[in-house]
Amino acid sequence: MAVLGFIGICGVLRGSSTLKSAVQVTAAILAVGAFAVACLAIFTVGRVAYPVDTIERDGGKGPVELAYRQLHTGIRLTVVALILIVVAALSGWWPKT
Repeated sequence: MAVLGFIGICGVLRGSSTLKSAVQVTAAILAVGAFAVACLAIFTVGRVAYPVDTIERDGGKGPVELAYRQLHTGIRLTVVALILIVVAALSGWWPKT
């Protein structure tokens, strides 16, 4: 979330009249998608620190293995969110005609 906020504060995702509307829409969709994925990553990692349920649905594996999988999933989702926001930010350097 900090990376997403930093990119937004720095104004990388700013509107420009020189960009094609399809590029602007794609960048907006990618930015919203990155925000959603980042929220999911925070929730996934947060479930390890503050479990919301006590029912084990891990197929008989121990709680350490379940926490390990959840943390790795959260890290992967964070990387995906970062990639999405970087691709969205690249629209600022669209070539001018």
